[in-house]
Amino acid sequence: MPLPETISLLDAGAGSGALTAALVRRVCHKRGPTRRIHVTAFEIDPALAQPLAQCMAECQRMCKAADVQFTADVQHTDFISAAVQIVRRELFAAALPPFNVALANPPYRKIRSDSTHRLLLRSAGIETSNLYAGFLALIMRLLAPNGQLVSITPRSFCNSPYFRPFRTELLTSMTLQRLHTFVSRATVFRHDDVLQETVIMHAVKSAQPRATIWVSRSNGLAGHPLYEQALPSDTVICATGADRWIHIPEHEDILRAQGQCQRLPATLADLGLAVSTGRVVDFRARPWLRAEPGEATVPLIYPPNLHYGVIQWPNVSMRKPQVIQRCAETANLLIPSAVYVVVKRFTAKEERRRLVVALYEPWRIPAESVGFENHIFTPTVAGSNLRLPKGSRSS
Repeated sequence: MPLPETISLLDAGAGSGALTAALVRRVCHKRGPTRRIHVTAFEIDPALAQPLAQCMAECQRMCKAADVQFTADVQHTDFISAAVQIVRRELFAAALPPFNVALANPPYRKIRSDSTHRLLLRSAGIETSNLYAGFLALIMRLLAPNGQLVSITPRSFCNSPYFRPFRTELLTSMTLQRLHTFVSRATVFRHDDVLQETVIMHAVKSAQPRATIWVSRSNGLAGHPLYEQALPSDTVICATGADRWIHIPEHEDILRAQGQCQRLPATLADLGLAVSTGRVVDFRARPWLRAEPGEATVPLIYPPNLHYGVIQWPNVSMRKPQVIQRCAETANLLIPSAVYVVVKRFTAKEERRRLVVALYEPWRIPAESVGFENHIFTPTVAGSNLRLPKGSRSS
């Protein structure tokens, strides 16, 4: 989508201005229709005030050489506090221009339910547990119709149930144009302490549906190849009941697997199954964790216990306690011993296998009940526990 003749740019959480500088370089080098750029940049960190000012001065020099008018308004204030006042249309809210382009690499941080930012966002009708989604939700509301957004964020918003309200607003008010992922965090983010997998999203503020969405990937290094394909929108934006989620098939194998799943004759719900995260959050259950089995203890299964399709318990190479006390305080954390298909909740794309699954077999681990740690998915069965007939064995 081409850039407009006059760009009114919002850079929320501008840092040292790298994203704004990248856009300015593109405008100046491509010599397109853009003749004027006005930047409104928010950055609250005083340590970044001077680098950001220097970046804006450099942007002005580039634009002058390219005969593009450049102005900047740098606001050293909290973006969420300022934007919420505007979104709520408060009488004394700061006046901001309508934005037709927004760039965002917002802070990634969980926010407590009673924190100032959480309460501010909630007052604007935005419910989220992570700061980056709060930034994006406000930016989307500040964009003018057909305004463009480019963001660099974790990809957790794509399918996590915690981001369902944000995802609903995103897919209702914006039209996805492109999603870009990285082959590995060890290349483009090798100098940063990045734990999450990252996605670059390009979206336009429009309710007009789009037939295709571009999906691309690279290792992020200059001069290296970019792999891209235009996919049908319903391949990327999928629906499960009332929820819509974003699937990013990065290569043909994933597309084939998606097609096979869609051809399955039944869903988990059809089979009376549901998926649950493990109930034991180990740091909260620390008073009841034990290093060795004893009276009134049961196994506690962690992701490292999943080993080549079976549960290896105990795992002698693990340092964490693999036993939990069975008592009144842990009764709601344990489930009856039965046959369970157990899946690791989190895997990195650098791992050899993205899907790590094992079968919990009660005859291998004699115990009346078992605890599964929170980084594991387990199935639950409507009305009963999943059990094999007595004497049967899995293949």
